[in-house]
Amino acid sequence: MLFNSYIFIFLFLPIAFCIYYLLGYFGRFNLAKFWFIIASLFFYGWWNPIYIWLLLFSIAFNYSTGKAIHHFHNWHAKLFMILGIVGNLGLLGYFKYANFFINDFITLTGINFYFPKIILPLAISFFTFEQIGYLVDTWRKQAPDYKFLDYCVFVTFFPRLIAGPIIRHYEVLPQILNKKTYLFKSENLSVGISLFYMGLFKKVILADYFGTYTNHVFNGALAGNPSTIIGTWIGMIAFSLQIYFDFSAYSDMATGLARMFGITLPMNFFSPLKATSIFDFWRRWHITLMRFLRDYLFIPLVDHHKGWAWRYVSLFITMLLCGLWHGANWTFIVFGGLHGTYMIINHLWRHLTRTKLFSFANRLIHPRLHIIYLVITYFSVLLSITLFRAANLQVTFAILKTAFGFNGTNVPTDYSWYMVLNIILGLTFVWTLPNTLQIMANFKPTLDFTKRHFSKLKILWQPKLSWALFIVCIGIISILFLGYSHAFIYFAF
Repeated sequence: MLFNSYIFIFLFLPIAFCIYYLLGYFGRFNLAKFWFIIASLFFYGWWNPIYIWLLLFSIAFNYSTGKAIHHFHNWHAKLFMILGIVGNLGLLGYFKYANFFINDFITLTGINFYFPKIILPLAISFFTFEQIGYLVDTWRKQAPDYKFLDYCVFVTFFPRLIAGPIIRHYEVLPQILNKKTYLFKSENLSVGISLFYMGLFKKVILADYFGTYTNHVFNGALAGNPSTIIGTWIGMIAFSLQIYFDFSAYSDMATGLARMFGITLPMNFFSPLKATSIFDFWRRWHITLMRFLRDYLFIPLVDHHKGWAWRYVSLFITMLLCGLWHGANWTFIVFGGLHGTYMIINHLWRHLTRTKLFSFANRLIHPRLHIIYLVITYFSVLLSITLFRAANLQVTFAILKTAFGFNGTNVPTDYSWYMVLNIILGLTFVWTLPNTLQIMANFKPTLDFTKRHFSKLKILWQPKLSWALFIVCIGIISILFLGYSHAFIYFAF
């Protein structure tokens, strides 16, 4: 079920919300939890009911493994932890990567055999990583022995089930255990609705609009009909804005929905196109994924081998797997490898700029340094995310060849100045205005929202009539165009 659908907004959400708080009002907290699990499973199974059993199996397997880790000690506990990780990665590998590797094997060897096409279950990348984190923390003695009902709410929690954020047990389970969570608060409802409809507006009106031109350029390249140089650059920039507003919208809507049900989620998206380095970009884009990879992959790799050379190798491996996590396609693997290379260059540049010569040069151009770094970072990201949209590496190369003039300029013009103007307005909007979380800053929209996240522009949401009218207006506009909206990009991961 999609957040940006009539059935979710007008049927599922009101029913789930009312029964949840009605049970909480009468003090039936366990029933409220049970109802939320049922609602979440219904939400998940709307796309394909058969995969409800996969999700339930994953929950039962990981909870049982966690129990075993709690019960045993020393190497026995470590053995169960390793078995749990292998089981999770095996499940993920089969459903997400089996077809990819088998098709490549057939292509390389010429050995042809029948292998049934596997349909990727929604959210498997997200709930698998969350539960791996839980097992590792349990082995590290950092996770309490939770009750099964509470653990089920943690894993199935529908506002973030499909596309994140990747939450940790210590962030959400204490809130699930708190009885006050199940008591209605008007502030949670008003903050949640505002976040949800600001996100819905970004998805329906902005992301899907930029997606129309993106589709024109990339589908043309796939069909062997490349655009002009200018048209291709506009298509690439349009996709950067499409995926930006799309993921920003989903993050806002997930955060808002969770807040409606009394839960505050961790931050997962914070104006990444304002980043002034690749490191800064990944501290702003899919924050919880990078946090997971840092804590459970990069740091363990670095700790086992000392030295700067291995640190760079570990960084590259981490980003390569980050790319592979996004999808079973060589485009995502190259994307990860490219960002691993970017990060190594970024790290080397940091060391160079600390020398006396570079420090002096930085002081000379300091007033414009921020803008220079922002433009370089955006251009680097722009080239890399072409891999996100392209169907394969051939399409990626075709797009980039056209963008850099290797396909000539004789193709008829297929762009309008109206589109150019909208691209400029979109980039201006992204680079100059505060994001949704900053607008909601006075009400701590995420768990880790701090003073450094505040904007200098004092555009702050308040529970008053003017803001209520604004939310109603953008909500009505979004709902009127809801029939033309598409699934979120990250739903495919």
